Amino acid sequence: MTSPFYATVGFEVDETTAHGAVVRANELEPLRNREGWCHGGAIAALADAAATQAAARSGGAGRGSATVELTVSYLDSAVEGPLVARGEVVAVHDRRIEVRVEIRANDRVVAVARAMVVRGRT
Repeated sequence: MTSPFYATVGFEVDETTAHGAVVRANELEPLRNREGWCHGGAIAALADAAATQAAARSGGAGRGSATVELTVSYLDSAVEGPLVARGEVVAVHDRRIEVRVEIRANDRVVAVARAMVVRGRT
């Protein structure tokens, strides 16, 4: 389950498990800001993609689900790629799925995020 948005920005779902997912951006050039670093909005979008993919694997999120909260802490600049976001479900509260995401660039942690994904009503 991917989105046309992923193709537009160059995100690929790299790996999935029962409670997690890895989403990758191999090409950073179109995601750079004027300083030459990967734009913070692109990092947040990658974190969101990893969170929603992880939530979908946890059994229940999917069609009609949406990220309702996303907090990103930027720890370092991302100058070289690939950019890899690993999302892992940490808790399920009824319709709400809490996901932790770690974003790495060239094996360095550049950001961490927490997301709350609400699964759609069936």
